[in-house]
Order: sequence, then C-alpha cells, then structure tokens
Amino acid sequence: MSACLVPLHHFQVVAHNKDGWFLLGSSALTGKIWDGRLSVFSDYDDYLQCPNLEMISCDTQSGVNDALWLSDEGCLVAGTDSGCLKVYRLKQKTVDDAETHVQAHDDVIVGVALLAGGNETIVSVGLDSKVVISSIRQERVLHTYRGHSDAVLAVVSHPTSESIFITSSRDGCIRLWDTRKPRPASNLESHVGMCTSLAWSSSNKDKIATGCQNGRVCITDWRKWSENQSCLQKFQLHKRDVTKLAFAPWNCNVVASASEDTSVKVFSVTTESTIYSSSQHTDYVYGISWHPSKPCLLSCGWDSQLLLHHVTTDKPSAGTTVSMETSENCAVFKDHEQ
Repeated sequence: MSACLVPLHHFQVVAHNKDGWFLLGSSALTGKIWDGRLSVFSDYDDYLQCPNLEMISCDTQSGVNDALWLSDEGCLVAGTDSGCLKVYRLKQKTVDDAETHVQAHDDVIVGVALLAGGNETIVSVGLDSKVVISSIRQERVLHTYRGHSDAVLAVVSHPTSESIFITSSRDGCIRLWDTRKPRPASNLESHVGMCTSLAWSSSNKDKIATGCQNGRVCITDWRKWSENQSCLQKFQLHKRDVTKLAFAPWNCNVVASASEDTSVKVFSVTTESTIYSSSQHTDYVYGISWHPSKPCLLSCGWDSQLLLHHVTTDKPSAGTTVSMETSENCAVFKDHEQ
C-alpha cells in the first residue's frame, strides 16, 4: 500500500451547530509528530455529491480530543493533548490559528462542555484528574476542582443552568456539580460499572444518559438520582466501552451510542429496543452528532471514516418509533504525500 493511502489522522469528535454545519476534530497517533486537525463543513450532503469539495481546516500543534461550537458566529473551542483550550474562528475558507487559548490542564484534555448562560464559560476534564472552569472571554481559569482521584473521562453540562454539570472518572465515581454551593460536588449513587460517557437531553432537562465500560447504557432522571433513588433503565447495547452518547434533539426517548466495539446504535427508551445498528466502522468509534433539524446522525472513528446514518421516515414526533436505513460513507480523509 502506498504511503498516500495510509490514514494518519484518527477522528475523535464531530459536532453540529444549529445551522447544520459540523466540525471534525482528529489526532495523528502515528508518525514523528503527534499533532491534529480541525475541519469545518457547511453541508455534508454536498460533500457526498462532490467528495473533492474543499474543506475549511487547519492543522493543530497537538491532538484534538474534544471540541464544541462556542457560538453560531463561527467560534470553536478545542480541548487538546497539551492540556490547552484553544479558540478558533472561521473566516471565509479558512480556520484561523488559535488566537485565544487557556492552559487549563497539566495533561491531556479528554472532554469539554459549554455551560449555559451565554458567558462563554467552558468546563473541561482531563487525565490530570482535574475539573476546570475557564472563561474564554477573559482567557483565564476561573476555578479548578479536584473532586476525583483518577483521570476524569467525561463531562456534560445542564441545558439551562449555568452552574450545574456532571463528571465521571476512572475512580468509579459520577459526580454532580453545583458551583453555587460551598461544597459543589456530590456523588451520584446507584450506578453499576465505570462510567465512560455522558449525555444530557436538551428537550427534557431532567433526563441524562450514562455509558459504561462494560457496554451498558443507563437512562435516568438526574433529580431522583441525586436523591439516591434507584431509577435507572439499563440497556446492554455494546461489548466494550461506550465512548459517546447523544439524545436526538427531536425526541428525548431516542438515544444514539458509539463504542470501542466499532458499532453505532440508536435505541428507543420508550420501547426499550434497539432501532438501528451499524457495524461499518472498522476501528474505535469516538464521535457522534445528530443534525439539529434533520433526522440523521454522523459518526466518526479511528478508522478515518465519517459515516452518515439516515432516518427513513420524516422527522419523528415525540413518542414515535423510529426506523433507520443503512449508513453511507460520508467521507474518508487520507493524508497525501508532501
């Protein structure tokens, strides 16, 4: 196989903004330099019809493990291997090199979440066991918490409260944080297995999903959970770590999951059944994202594939059972010889 066909970048994250644009973050886990890439696409349907469509992208000095849209005007925040939060801005056909950055961690940043409130405040977690709240506007760290005794694996923020978020760690704990309290962290009980991923429904702010190392996905009402009431719905969906979860924006009872077992699944909490499953990825799947207005899903992984998964029916309403068709290969990026 020639060098130009060898995929050097492993896809780590994909995320939509409200207009349907999506970012794609990757890391080069092979070669002399462990760098990354951040790319932005305006319409993946156009990309399917024209695979050579020029993409908006920039190379990063370290791998991109998680990223999000800071605003709908074209600002992106990336959490990197260097422990730095970097802000990128879109300008026509380029992504400007990061002019703003915050050194939030002493080790790899694993996850980032945007706190509600419109203040451009980010909560980040990393392998240094820290939970850090940073102000992008002020370009500084606001608070550093040490509520875990091992690497923090995931973070998710409340859809409307600017002070509440949840973290999970390799120490086996899931912690609910409320920064208004003198002791902001409280432990969430009644969970079986190490939690490796988290999601919070935007359409039902009381519902959260957790993914486990053993491939199980749990759905619960976080308010009852915080009162130590056992109210988990458990679904054994995967054979290995659940790496990402995402509630469908149009139905809080439809959840997508990705796993290190290379599969992508969509299941219905209402019917307690898997309604779609794809095994087209050939390596770990680390990113999934629902389109904000179309019933379709993007997934990406270490096989350098970006897959598009279609819903066969019109946009479902709440409580509707969803049927989905097979996914198609949206993009496979290869690094070319210089």
